[in-house]
Order: sequence, then C-alpha cells, then structure tokens
Amino acid sequence: MTADAALVHGAARLLDARIGLKPDASFRPRLARALKDVADAKHMDRERLLAALASDSSLLESLIDRVTVQETAFFRHPEQFEAISQLLPTMDSPVRAWSAACANGQEAYSLAMLFSETTGSGSVLATDISHAALRRTSSGRYGEREMSGISADRRRQHFVSEGGKWQVQQSLRDMVQVQPHNLLDDVPGEVAACQLVMCRNVLIYFTQPHAGAFLARLADAMNPDGYLFVGGAETLWQLTERFEAVQLGACFAYRPRPVGWKRPAPITIAGERGRAHKSAAVHQPQVQSPTSPASAAVSPPVPRPTSRPAQRSTRHETTGADAADQQPGARLLAEGRTAEAIVALRQEAYLNPDDPTAHFHLGMALDEAGEHTAARRSYRVALSTLDRCGDEALSHVLRGFDRAELRRLLKERSVATKDRADAGYQDAPTTPTESS
Repeated sequence: MTADAALVHGAARLLDARIGLKPDASFRPRLARALKDVADAKHMDRERLLAALASDSSLLESLIDRVTVQETAFFRHPEQFEAISQLLPTMDSPVRAWSAACANGQEAYSLAMLFSETTGSGSVLATDISHAALRRTSSGRYGEREMSGISADRRRQHFVSEGGKWQVQQSLRDMVQVQPHNLLDDVPGEVAACQLVMCRNVLIYFTQPHAGAFLARLADAMNPDGYLFVGGAETLWQLTERFEAVQLGACFAYRPRPVGWKRPAPITIAGERGRAHKSAAVHQPQVQSPTSPASAAVSPPVPRPTSRPAQRSTRHETTGADAADQQPGARLLAEGRTAEAIVALRQEAYLNPDDPTAHFHLGMALDEAGEHTAARRSYRVALSTLDRCGDEALSHVLRGFDRAELRRLLKERSVATKDRADAGYQDAPTTPTESS
C-alpha cells in the first residue's frame, strides 16, 4: 500500500470512528482530494497529517467540512411535506421539529415555512456536524440555483432579494435554532419535545452499528407521539426494531415503539413426514387473503390520521417494514449472519427474479462478505429489474418509497463495488456493537 493510500485508509477509519461515516471505496476519491486540500491549506506534510487529524479537533473539523456532502433542496421529497401538512392540524401548537444533519438549511426553512403557513407558529432545531453548513443555515442566503422547489408566492412571502441572493425573512429565521451536533453523541435534550424528526439520506452513509445505535438513542429520547422521516429510499427494518412504519398518504414515516416492545414469538409449524419445520411470524389481529400472493408479504396501508389520539395504542400492526422483516435472507443479513444470508438471498433472488429488493439485499450481503464483483452484478440486476418494474408492482415491492432515490442508491452501490473490485479492496469485518 502506497503512502497516499495508507493516509486515505487511515483517515476513512478515523471518520468512521468519529462521525460514523462508512469507509466505502466510492467515498475515497473525494476523501483523497479533501486530504490534499487540508494539507495544502495548513502547509503540512501529508505524512504527518493523519496523526494531526487524530489529535487536533480544528483540523479534523476542516476535513469534515470538506468531505461531508451538503446536498439538499427546499421541500425535497414533496410527498413527505404534504404528509406533514396533513399532520400539523392534529398536533399541539407550537409544533417543534428537529432537522438532524440539516446541511445548508433548506430542510429546516422548508419546515418553518410550512409551520408559518399552517399553524402560524413553531420552531425547528437545525443541527449538523459541519460548522460550514451551520454557517450557511444561520445566514439563510441562497443563490438562484438553490431556490428550486420554492414557488413564486413563497418567494414573495418568505424571502427578500438582495444582491443576487435570496435572503430568508427574519421572522422565519427566528423560528430556526442552529447548533452543532454529532449524531454519534447523545440526542439533544430539546428533541423530547419535538413532534417531528427529519433525518433524511443520512443513515445510508453510516455503518450499521453506528446507525442502529443512533436509532436506539433516538427512540429513547423521542416524543412517543412523534414522527420520524427518513430518505425516500431508506428503511429502518434492517437496522432496528425500535420504530414501526406508518403510511401517510404517498409516503411512510416511523413512530417509536414503547420501551420493552418485543416482536411476537413465531409459531412453529411441524411439516408432514419429517419435513423441515417452518416458522411464520403471526400478527394478530390480521386477516390475510389467500387469493392474493402479495397479501402474504404486504399488509393494508395504515390510514392517515384524522385526529390526534388521546393515548397511543401499544397493539402492534403489521406494516411494510415488518413484512420485509419476514424475509429470511434480509433478516439474517440484519443479524450479521452474512454467509447464511447469502445462501438464503440467492435462493430468494432465484425464486423472485422480478423483485429488485431481493437482488439489492443479495448485493449488500455479498458486498459485506468482500465479494465485490458478485455484489456489483447483483446491484446491476436490481437496477435493471427496478427499471422494468411497473408502478403498480413497485408499490407492493417498495411500499411507497421513492423510485428515483432507490435508483440513485443502486447506481452508487454499483460504482462503489466496482471501485472495490478494481482495487482488490476488502473491508475489515464489522462487529455490531450493543445499542445504547
């Protein structure tokens, strides 16, 4: 390994430990450029840079500002904001929200605009690991290209044009509180009062242990009547059982499960004449139609709430997340039993060749096992399957998650595995840690 490759490898491991960033091969070219920029800016030999990053917090912060992706937009995933607008009248006022990993602030100000237009009041806690991103959020100034998603009426109502930039109105900026936060740290105390938590397109960049530990902390800290929104292509069933998925119109959100919730024990059915036993997790009360193949995997959508319940029900309802949890290969992968997962997922992909999720999960398992060339093939098959899957069939497979976001994720995974295969790189095995 060359000195430059060793520096990139060591810096990737450091960022994994400090901020949970997954040390994927696809991320390393960007990291190499950022390391060069930091070394040049600080007039430092790259040979000494890694040790300095580990001991100098300001230097590490400079690297984080350069390497983290601050890509976002106003009202990104509009179906989620439509769902939020339907929820707001059912929530106690003033509504509070946490925009976790807020990037340059468009998400936080989108929420503030919605609060202002719907309930007339509310507040948003906007946090990020990057101080550069927080400065952008605090300034509330955006160029023309960053204003996509903002209608002419909203520009007039919430922005002022100044020197070729669009400045967020002070009344809206007063609704947004900005502060630094590392998602590997304890959840901010203010989150306990938040009815909405936005953590979108973040967990896909975390290693599984870090993502699971964060979600456990969030479930403990979150308002039990609150809603968590993640990215359109993200799901939580493979990371944690502390949240249940609920359908809100054209999208899904998650609600924290009560402390001590346990999945119902499976019923073991003995097969005839010595056949292997089969397990089926049975959720009650739940009636499944024997005439519909999809009914065995997908339950009816949870209706949009029309009024705020006086007290949350603790009865578990089968959702899309739980249905996915019943797939043996995906469940084995979530449990870290990679070799067994590969065997099961290969069978599932063979039996369900038109199911993009089967090929996607097989790619994840092969990638984790270091079989990057085979993983790339699985991701590419998943991508081609997704492209020829009709909207009606796709709704059963993805349970309302965004097709474009999943397509982007599959392309990123395919490129990442190609880089790994070309470099002969294999990740060190990851040992899941106990969630806090």
